[in-house]
Amino acid sequence: MKWLAALLTISQVWLGSSGMTTPTPVLPSTDAPWPMATEQPAATPTETPLPTPSSTPTIQPEKQEADTQQADEQPAGQNAYTQDDIDELARIIYFEARGESDAGKLAVANVVLNRVKSAQWPNTIRGVIYQKAQFTPTQSRAYKRTAIPDAYRQIALRALNGESAVCCEHVTYFSQGKARYMQAPFKLGHHWFGHCQTCGQTS
Repeated sequence: MKWLAALLTISQVWLGSSGMTTPTPVLPSTDAPWPMATEQPAATPTETPLPTPSSTPTIQPEKQEADTQQADEQPAGQNAYTQDDIDELARIIYFEARGESDAGKLAVANVVLNRVKSAQWPNTIRGVIYQKAQFTPTQSRAYKRTAIPDAYRQIALRALNGESAVCCEHVTYFSQGKARYMQAPFKLGHHWFGHCQTCGQTS
């Protein structure tokens, strides 16, 4: 091993004489921290601002078209009625009072409508008119086949809208003669009209 030590000594001497030096590795300073790999910070998501009350659209409720249309068709404060009601009332006026004055025609319509209001008779116009043994023209074959002039529909509409030629809603009878079942009977045109109960009024 002596020869190895001598060889190393010679090498060092030769290197020193030639001006060459063994590079000393540079170690990082212990005073400064080791460099760290830098990462780009994750992008912070931008929150969408909530709409303010002033910018929020106001949703208007849909209009009730059906209710509005029905209100337009019927006068305020009047009972609802159908075209069938008008036609049936006009037909019975025509067959029972076509020779009478407008007041006589209107009074016949009033009797029908007064019966509808009363608990003693059916509660519909058709029910009252076609009640058995009440209005004899309904038993004729010509009753449904005859064309009814519009003038009678106008009388029917007047009665349906509240116009009356009789004193009160208790007038529920009419006939060609005075009948014993009539209370406080009175005559209008060719018909006698009577009450189902006395109202204390005059026609």
